[in-house]
Amino acid sequence: MEGVRMLIDGKKLKSRRVWGYGSLVLFAISMTGLSWLYEAQGTFRKNPLECSLPTTIDFDKIEVWSESLQVSEPFQPPFMSEFKQCDKYLIFVGASHSTDEESPTFQTIKSAFLKMKPQFVIAEGFPTEMGESPTAVVDAAKNCALTNFKSCPELLYTAHLAVKNSVPFIGGEPNDKYVYGQISKLGYSIEDLVAYYIVRQIPQWFMEGHSENEIGNLINREINLIRKTIPLASEYDLTSFQAWFKSNMGRTFKPETIKNNDIAPNETGTLLNRLAATTGKIRDLFIIEKIQTALQLHDRVLIVYGSGHLATQRKALEEFLGDPKNSKPY
Repeated sequence: MEGVRMLIDGKKLKSRRVWGYGSLVLFAISMTGLSWLYEAQGTFRKNPLECSLPTTIDFDKIEVWSESLQVSEPFQPPFMSEFKQCDKYLIFVGASHSTDEESPTFQTIKSAFLKMKPQFVIAEGFPTEMGESPTAVVDAAKNCALTNFKSCPELLYTAHLAVKNSVPFIGGEPNDKYVYGQISKLGYSIEDLVAYYIVRQIPQWFMEGHSENEIGNLINREINLIRKTIPLASEYDLTSFQAWFKSNMGRTFKPETIKNNDIAPNETGTLLNRLAATTGKIRDLFIIEKIQTALQLHDRVLIVYGSGHLATQRKALEEFLGDPKNSKPY
């Protein structure tokens, strides 16, 4: 969730943009010509029957998220899709985001661990650059276990089960620097990306209980955080953002008028809609690349992400790993 803050040893983990929660989940779209952003790495190990996986993934198979696409999925979330090809086994848990240990999502994750005994886990909500089984996430999961995961997202329950079963895990998210590097190749400016990052936070800030009068200070805080990760000019400030908004959106910026539709992915919509679409595409390409790399190194891989990502990535994964078995244990 945008703006999620996770407690770690009594401190706030400033995971400023923990991707994919609630109404602000970013959805991938198919965008011709973006597949050049990635290349398959290495070859897959063959089993004794000389069976091997494809060495490339057709990234253009990633679909545009829509309500109709989600409805076409085998079940309402949470559920799991089991992909088996050659000696490789992938379970993709399509989660319905939750903070309740007794929820169907948490129970589905637990079921997946018991079913496949994974050798490696990929979780939503924190960047890959944090490394394997990062201490900050492990400690946060331990703290959540003490409260039976009250108000703790499923990524921490996933981390808890991974640690409990001595399974290494990583986050599947790109960092801001990576996203900027990719999006700049497509003609977008750093100011475009920063404005999108700011606007997508606004509905979340209101959900968290902030008032309209606080939004200006929150935007300045956000700008300072962004400046630590990408080369944003030192003079860029709230006034700069407001000027960008008026120039590109055709109206004066008023926080109370920002709706989720303003940041919904749409390749033919406003500049903000197109930015949502493009960053979503980059994100899903990155996630699938992590899946591919994990399957190069391990035979049993579990990934836990919001069900929207399973929907958008399904065709690419099916072409890569074959038709899955879909089940809804809870």
